[in-house]
Amino acid sequence: MLTRRRLLQLVGKAALAGALAGCGRSLPTAAPSGETQAPQTAESSATPEPTQPPELHGTILVAVSGGSFKAWQALADAYVAKHPKVEVIIELQNKPLAERDAYYRKQFASGQPDMSLATINTLVELDALQSFMNWQPYLNAYSPYTNKPWQEGLFPEVVNPLSEHPDSQYMLSTELYQVLFYYNADLASKQGLDPDSPPTTYNELVEWAHSVREGFVGIDLQEISDQVDWLTRAYADPWYATPDFWSLCRCQPEDACFVAREQAFPAEDWRTNPHYDDPNRVDMNLVRAWEAFDQGHFMGALDSSFEPMMLRLRELLEPATLPIDWRLNVRTQPLWFYTGQALLHPAGSPFPAVFNQAMQQLPSGHIGLWPQGRQTPTPDPAITRGNRFELGAFALPPQDNGSGQLAYQRTLEQPVGYWGIPRKIQQQNDLEVDFVMFLTSPEGTALRLASELDPENAEGNLFGLPMVKDVQFPSQWARVFANLKPQGTILKPTPVHMVLGGVPSAADQRFIALADFFEGTSDAATLMSTLRARRELDRDAERAGEEQ
Repeated sequence: MLTRRRLLQLVGKAALAGALAGCGRSLPTAAPSGETQAPQTAESSATPEPTQPPELHGTILVAVSGGSFKAWQALADAYVAKHPKVEVIIELQNKPLAERDAYYRKQFASGQPDMSLATINTLVELDALQSFMNWQPYLNAYSPYTNKPWQEGLFPEVVNPLSEHPDSQYMLSTELYQVLFYYNADLASKQGLDPDSPPTTYNELVEWAHSVREGFVGIDLQEISDQVDWLTRAYADPWYATPDFWSLCRCQPEDACFVAREQAFPAEDWRTNPHYDDPNRVDMNLVRAWEAFDQGHFMGALDSSFEPMMLRLRELLEPATLPIDWRLNVRTQPLWFYTGQALLHPAGSPFPAVFNQAMQQLPSGHIGLWPQGRQTPTPDPAITRGNRFELGAFALPPQDNGSGQLAYQRTLEQPVGYWGIPRKIQQQNDLEVDFVMFLTSPEGTALRLASELDPENAEGNLFGLPMVKDVQFPSQWARVFANLKPQGTILKPTPVHMVLGGVPSAADQRFIALADFFEGTSDAATLMSTLRARRELDRDAERAGEEQ
């Protein structure tokens, strides 16, 4: 039987990603280990603002994976400055997955884990046993760092995204991994573009990519198969993730996979709501989807979307906008972009920290890290001539493709962080939650960003965009963060899977076909035929999965 978990595995790579006892502010009761916490009503879940918060004291042990020690220590110091009787110990688990999880399991083997905050997305068996505290009762609690209920200071995506169990949430992800466009603000000015008004429509994006003069590149791509795949998947979404295509793929009342829901599908706001087809609103039936594929609705005689979609994308990705080495897939760094020769670079949200470190390395003539004992490459004069520039960013602009279907542009997007707090006595969990409230306040978020993006922090890194409201971003990063927000994700089951399912590699027939098309050496009909044959190879494997 095809389960929801199996289907999610097929269509995307969405990542699922103790302290000593102490006393703290009274927050909603955390159920003791082994007990199930009863859902709270709206009246009982909110904690009124205390007139004089009690003094906090106790110990907090941070054992997460992600972030630099310098940034976490800065957060710990700032928290202790507010609560002098609290000790915060940082023991980051930035190590191989097996070692990290062994550390966590050893903590639980003692029966009384010391760690306060952990990265728990891989601890499935522990999560299933509810070894971790339920965040939900705390999210309505008053936060002394925002003077309002905690969740009101967070984007909705933080609060139990796509969950079928709204009263239970054992992982808290407060950052958002997102694929977007970065740009060289200094080069934009030199090319006569307004760096304070980056593209908001697809036509404007195409104009930017074609605007650079000779000697410069519109879009720098490295690890080309991944980036072409990102953009192709994202810009296929408004063409295929529509009610018409969903009618061919979704579970119907007579299907075993059908789940009755109060809200009809599609809802009236489907053209403007990027969450209209989230997995908690509609279920995909791969049996029906493959039948529609065989009938020619996807990349066949009945598919009128494929050719205009790909021609529209080729306006952006073509030899005139790309580096001469774009098909080689030998570069692991966007050197055209780093050295100021490219205007645009599509990348994930961790890129600002990577960019920051690359700018520090320009004078050395090489970018990247080399293992101890391996000879550092000879300095490259093209890199040494590079100068630091101001980075900007913007979300993937929607394709104004005339289809009149969707008014938004989704991207590869996933909440990340996966924080969990082991269940302990309520007072200790209250203290640990108070610490996380500070971490996710505008003050704590700004402090963390400033530290992670400090040029002197060689280990600075980010998972994603902070999903915290009202953050004052460091001035030099304002063009990167100020206007970014959740866009909706394509990392979920949708009809696009029938066209662009799977993950290609550089030598993959699918990538070669896409590259030939973007270079103009093949037409849309040839591309469709090649990609259809590629999907036919996947069909038997996916159908076999339905029977498991």
